[in-house]
Amino acid sequence: MGIDGIKINSTLISLSVFLLPSSKSPLQYRPTRLDKLVFHSDIGEALQKLVRGGEREKRKKMKRSNESIVVVVVVVVEFRKEKKTLDLTTLSLFLNFYQVSAGDCPHTLFYGPPGAGKTTLLKATLRELYGASADRVKVETAPWKITTPSRTLEVELTTVSSAVHVELTPADAGTHDRYVVQEVIKEIARARPVDARGNRSFKVLVLHEVDRLSRDAQAALRRTMESHSGACRLLMASSSLSRVIEPLRSRCLCVRVPAPTEGDIETLLAHVAKKESLSLPGPLAKRVVAASNRSARRALLALETARVACYPFTDNQEVELPDWELYAKETAAEVLLEQSPRALYVARGKVYELLVNCVPPDLVLRTLAREIRNRLREAADRAAAKSRAATAGGAAAGIVNQSGPTTDAALDPLKAKIARSAAQFEHRMAQGSKPVFHIEAFLARFMVDFKEWQMAAERQGVAGRR
Repeated sequence: MGIDGIKINSTLISLSVFLLPSSKSPLQYRPTRLDKLVFHSDIGEALQKLVRGGEREKRKKMKRSNESIVVVVVVVVEFRKEKKTLDLTTLSLFLNFYQVSAGDCPHTLFYGPPGAGKTTLLKATLRELYGASADRVKVETAPWKITTPSRTLEVELTTVSSAVHVELTPADAGTHDRYVVQEVIKEIARARPVDARGNRSFKVLVLHEVDRLSRDAQAALRRTMESHSGACRLLMASSSLSRVIEPLRSRCLCVRVPAPTEGDIETLLAHVAKKESLSLPGPLAKRVVAASNRSARRALLALETARVACYPFTDNQEVELPDWELYAKETAAEVLLEQSPRALYVARGKVYELLVNCVPPDLVLRTLAREIRNRLREAADRAAAKSRAATAGGAAAGIVNQSGPTTDAALDPLKAKIARSAAQFEHRMAQGSKPVFHIEAFLARFMVDFKEWQMAAERQGVAGRR
C-alpha cells in the first residue's frame, strides 16, 4: 500500500529511511499496542475488551473442561439407562455449548478509506493476541504451486509471516486469486501452532485489500474459512465494504475505521515531530493537513518530503504533491480547456501513462473527477466569456451575471452529472478488465455533458435577449 493506496509506495517507504538524517522514518512510529493509539482510541478500547474478554474465557475453559466431561458422561449414562440412542447431534450440542461459551477471536473485517489506520489496528490486534511473538516477522517472496483439476499453476507472492500469523495481499495474484486464497488457508490449517500447555491453537491470516478480490475468490474465501475455522482466524482490511460480498461480510465482525479528522492528523504530526526532534511550525502543519485529504499515511509522507526538501522548516514552505497527482491535475485541466476528439486522445495517453506506473485506476478516476469538479467554475467562466465575445456580448446571459462569474445554482446539475457518471464508470471498471477504457469513457461523457451545458446556456441567453 502507499499514498492513498498506491502499491509501489512500499519501495518509497524503504527508500525514505535513507533520505532522512535520522535513523527512523516517520512511518515507523506506528503504534504497536491498542492502548497507545494516537487516534481511534475508542476502536482500540473495544478491540482490547474483545481480545481480553476472550482470554479470560479461555482461562475459564480449563475449569469448565472437567464439568463438560461430567455432563456428557451423565447424559450418556442416562440415555443408556433408558435404552435410548445418543446421536451425534445431541452430543455436538453439548460440546458446542461449552466451546462457544469459552469465547474466541472472531473473523474480523476492518474497512475504511486509505490512510485511516486499518493496518495499525490489525498489527495492534495481533500484538494484543500473541504479544511480542507477532513482531518477529520475516518477508519472503516465493512461488506457490497450486494444483487445479486441469493444470498446475505457479504464482509468486510476497508474504510477511511470524510463528503465529501470515500476512499477504492475494489480489496481487491477478486472475489466480481464488486458488491462492484456498491454498494459503489450507497450508495454515496444516501447520497449527501449539501453546505452552500443548493445546493446538489457531493461526491468524491477515489479508489486505480484500475488496480487490474477484467475486469467485471471495466466494472461495467464504467456503474455505468455514471449513477451516478451527485452525485459523482471518483479519481482513478493505477500502470499500460494498465491494465485499454479503456472505463474507455476514461471517465477520465488521469494524468501521473512519478517516481521521484534521485535528487527529495535526496531533499525529506533532507526535512524530516530537519523536524526530523537529520544530514544526503551525502554518506548515496546517498546509500538510489540508494536502493530506484526511489520510494519515499521506500526511506523514508529506512531512517527510518537506523535511528532506528544507530544514529548518519555514512558515511559508510549500507542501510538495506527488508527481502522479500533479500529472492527473494537468490532465483534468487540459480536458476542461478543450473538449474534442483530439483532446480526448491526448488525455487517454496520459491516463495510460499513470496506469503503467502502477497508480491504481480507481484512484486515477477519483482524482480526475475531483479536479474537474473543483475547476468547473473556472472552465464555465472561460467558456461563457468566449461565448459572449463570439456573440457580441450576451449569449450566456442566462447563467452569467453582470460581473462575469457563473453561479453555483447553474453548475449544480453539471456537478451532479459528474458524480453520477464517475460512480457509474467506477462500478463498471471494477467488473471489467481494461481500466483505461472506463476512465476514457468517463472523460468522454464529461466532454459531452459540458458541451450540452454550454449549448443550453447559449439558448437561455438568446431567449433572454428576445
